[in-house]
Amino acid sequence: MGHFGPGKFPGVTLVSLFRVPIITCAKPPEEVRLLDNNIKHSINTPKNHVGLSHTMWPRSPPRKVPRCEPPTQDGIPSNLPHLVKTLIDLPLDILIEIAAWLQPLDMIQLSRVNKDIRGLLMRRSAACMWRTSLCNVGALPPVSTDLTGAQLAVLLFSGECTQCGEYTDNGIDFIFRARLCSACRQVHLMVPTDLDHSELLFVSEYTPSFQWTPTYTCLRSDYLHVKSKYEELRAAGDTQALDHWAEERRKAVESRCRNSLTLTKWFSALVGGPHENYRHRQQARRVTLNEHVLEIRNRLQPIYCIRHTPDSEEFLNSLFKDAGSSELKAANVGLPKDSVILPSFPCVEDIFDMYPGLRFITASLTLGETFESQLKDRSDHIQQTICTWRNQLEQKLLNLLPEGTQPAELENFDYTLVYGTGEDVRPMSSLRLEHTSLLRADAVFGLKIFGAHYRSQDLFYYPDDFRGRSGVKALTRSFYNSSAAKVAQALLRTIGSPDISYQALSAAPKLYQCGRCYDKPILTSWKEMLQHYLHESYRYQLARGRNSNTNTSIQYIFMHDPDLSISCASSGSGQDNNRFFCLLCIELNILDNKFLGEASTRYHIQNVHLVNELIEGVHYTLCSSLSLIPWRHS
Repeated sequence: MGHFGPGKFPGVTLVSLFRVPIITCAKPPEEVRLLDNNIKHSINTPKNHVGLSHTMWPRSPPRKVPRCEPPTQDGIPSNLPHLVKTLIDLPLDILIEIAAWLQPLDMIQLSRVNKDIRGLLMRRSAACMWRTSLCNVGALPPVSTDLTGAQLAVLLFSGECTQCGEYTDNGIDFIFRARLCSACRQVHLMVPTDLDHSELLFVSEYTPSFQWTPTYTCLRSDYLHVKSKYEELRAAGDTQALDHWAEERRKAVESRCRNSLTLTKWFSALVGGPHENYRHRQQARRVTLNEHVLEIRNRLQPIYCIRHTPDSEEFLNSLFKDAGSSELKAANVGLPKDSVILPSFPCVEDIFDMYPGLRFITASLTLGETFESQLKDRSDHIQQTICTWRNQLEQKLLNLLPEGTQPAELENFDYTLVYGTGEDVRPMSSLRLEHTSLLRADAVFGLKIFGAHYRSQDLFYYPDDFRGRSGVKALTRSFYNSSAAKVAQALLRTIGSPDISYQALSAAPKLYQCGRCYDKPILTSWKEMLQHYLHESYRYQLARGRNSNTNTSIQYIFMHDPDLSISCASSGSGQDNNRFFCLLCIELNILDNKFLGEASTRYHIQNVHLVNELIEGVHYTLCSSLSLIPWRHS
C-alpha cells in the first residue's frame, strides 16, 4: 500500500478519506470521558476492550428474536458500521500515517463518534497516534508524564473541566494533572489541615481574584487516600513499612513538583504567555467568529414596503401571479427557498449558549488555521443553531402577545410588503399567519434589565431590533411592553391604521408632533414618539411620589394618558419669549416645569391643575421674578 505522508494527499483528513462524521460533544458522557479516574485501568486492562469482550465469557445458545430495523439518526450515513469496520481493520502503520494529518482536537472528537472508534484509539498500541497528533502542533512535553496521550490531549486542547466535562476558562494545574472549573474546585479541593502527613500530599498554590495571599490546596481524594494509608500503617505498628512508604511518597511529591514546574513553563511558552497572549488570541478568534456570523447574517433577505405607484403596479402583478392570491393565508413552510423567514438574528452570546461546541473550539489550544478550518466545518451547525434560536424566539414572542392579537396588515390600497430584493423577491403570503402578528406596530417588546426605568429602556420591534445586537439575550430577557403597546394602539387608532405593520409605518421618513404638550415638540420617528409618551409617564410617576407628603388639594392631571380625552393644545404666542414657572408645580416639589410664553403656561395650568382663573404671582411667575415671591408651604 502506498505512502500516505505529506505530499501524497495534501489537505486530506480522516473525515474526507473515510467520510466519518465527527460529532462535537460539549459534555461527554461518563463512559466516553477521556480524563476519567478509571481511564488508566480501562486502557491497560484487556478485558475492557470492546473487541475482546467476546473472549472473556462463555457463549450462550443464540436466542431467536424478531428482526426489526433500528431507527436511523439524521445526518449519519447508513453505511457507518462498514466504514468503522474498515477503519478498525487498517494496519497500525496506516493509522499512524493518517494521524499525521490530524490535530489533537480532531483525535478527541473522533474518539467520541462511537464506542468502536473510541476502543480503537484507546488501545495501548494507539498511543503513537496521539503522540503523532501532538507532535503536529508542537505539543509534546519536554519531560515524561504519568498521563497517556489521550489524557494529555484533552487536558491541553479541550478546555473542559476534568471532573464534570463543562467548558471552563480556568487554567491547567499540572500538580493535580487536571483543569477544574470553579464549581469543581469547591467540591474536589480542600486545604490540608493535618500536619502529620502534609508533606506527603500533592499541594498546589492558588491565588483567588479576591485575595492577595495564596491558598494552598490539595485534592480531597488524594488527602483521604494518604490519610487512610498513613493511619493504617501507624495503627499496625509497622514502623519500617511506614517509613518506607512515607519516603517513597515524599520522593513522588518532589518529582511531581519539579515535573509540574517544567510543564507550566513549557505550556506558557506554547500558548505565548499565560495571560496577555491568551487573551489576545481569544479576542482575535472572537473577531474571526464575528466576521463569520456577520457573513451569515448578511444573507438574510430584508422586508421592504413598496408604495403603490403606476411603475410598481406591473411589478406587483407579476409578483403575485405565481402566488395565486395576494391575500395573506396560513401556509406551512415547505422548502427553505420558497419560505419567508423573518430576518431576525441572534447575538454571539446566544449562539455560544445554544452551541457549546463553538465555545469549545474558540478556547481550545489550536493553531489559527486550524480554528478557521473548524469554524468553516461547523458552518452548517451554526446555521442550524440560528434557525433553532429564531424558532424559539418567535414562539416565545407569540406567547407574550395578548390573546386575540390580530395579524398585521401586510398590504392595502397604499402599499404592499414584500420579502427580499431583486430576483429573490417574494410575496409575504407564504409567511405563517400567526407570525404576521409579530409585525404589528403595537407589538412592542423590551428587555428585562436590572435597575432600568422608563427613560433607559429601549423599544424592540420584531424582527428589526433582533438582528445580532451585542448583549441582547432575547430568549431570556424579552418581555411584552404593555405600556408602550397601549400608547401605540391609541395613536394608531387616531391615525386610522390600527393594524398597520411597523415596517410599513417606518418605511418612509415621517415627522410626528405631540398634540398633548404645550410646546408641540416635533419627533422624528415612531419609536421616538412612543419614547416621548413613556418619558412623560415616568415624570408623572416621579411627581406622584414627590407630592405624597405635600399639598394634596392641588390637582395634577396626566396629560399623556392614552385613555384621557383632551382639547387641542394651544400653540402659544410666537412673539412671547419669556419663560415662566408654574408655582403649583413648585408646591408639588416639581421643579423642572418651565414654559416658554404665557399662553403655554396658561394651557398647562388649566389642563394639568384644572384652574380656570389664573393669577400671575399666585399660579405662575416669570423665571426672573421667582426669587421675589416667598416660598409657599402647604
